[in-house]
Amino acid sequence: YYEGPFYRAPFYPLLLGLVYWVFGDGPWAIRVIQLLLGALSAVLIYLVAFEVFGRTTARVAWGIAVLYGTLIFYDAQLLDPPVFIFLVMMGLWALLRLFRDESAIVWPVVCGLSLGLAAITRPNILLFLAVVLIWLVLRWVHYRSAYRRRAVVLWVLAIALPILPITIYNTIQAGEPVLIGAYGG
Repeated sequence: YYEGPFYRAPFYPLLLGLVYWVFGDGPWAIRVIQLLLGALSAVLIYLVAFEVFGRTTARVAWGIAVLYGTLIFYDAQLLDPPVFIFLVMMGLWALLRLFRDESAIVWPVVCGLSLGLAAITRPNILLFLAVVLIWLVLRWVHYRSAYRRRAVVLWVLAIALPILPITIYNTIQAGEPVLIGAYGG
């Protein structure tokens, strides 16, 4: 049992707790999960680079991601970088899909949930999310498309979905507003 607001972003400790509850106290289950997330991150790096720069650059980016020793090292440690990188790459890929397939409603939700979970893993992504929101509004302001307005609203709501319970819990525990972690002041 934990009392008080979360001192740090809570997603990775909660994920560890879930994995330990399901698979037992050993570190191997979370390490295998993180290795799988690292492999999926390399695939997402390829997909994002392919969407933005083309096949050759995507292959080079994938090769760097697969062979980069620091990423491999962190995949085997009980730290949050593999989870955070996967969530951010999933969010970026879904954001690119949002622009390619503007009729599908799933992409703003996948993008928002991924980036919302990334925010409760490492809150410094919130600055990036604010910039993306401004960019989306400015990019789509001249369109009179109901889909685009709905996509932005869904994106913001999906980001808020993982953050809001943490904020409510922290605010109740602290007696004052605490967005994600109390260490931020």
